[in-house]
Amino acid sequence: MEFTPFLLTETFETAEKAGAIAGSVFAALGTVFGVIRCTQIMRRPTTSTLCVTALLLVMIAWALSSGVRFFTLLMGARNDVLQMIVSFTVAVIMIGGLAVGIVGLCSMTPAAIARGGPRRSGPLSCPP
Repeated sequence: MEFTPFLLTETFETAEKAGAIAGSVFAALGTVFGVIRCTQIMRRPTTSTLCVTALLLVMIAWALSSGVRFFTLLMGARNDVLQMIVSFTVAVIMIGGLAVGIVGLCSMTPAAIARGGPRRSGPLSCPP
């Protein structure tokens, strides 16, 4: 029985490689959109900037990791030195995000927590 190539298997030699590349693309795009959304949320006056910065650092680390994974899959060659450098950089950014998040949570006051943001009015708003 003969099977016809399906989707990305025409371009890549195995289905595993096609799936790895598709997964890397989705991961990279998702984290890039997360970084963009974090920068939009950071501009709000009621947002804890340090807490959103911590999330932004974690998203940048994930985007860096998945982006490098995507390009190494496309090139086909595995560079151990590059992977060590990227792994160390991602670990430092993640630890930095954790530290910034802890400082952001410690610096929040009860008044800032109770404020919760601006109240909305309209048919879809929650009662106070």
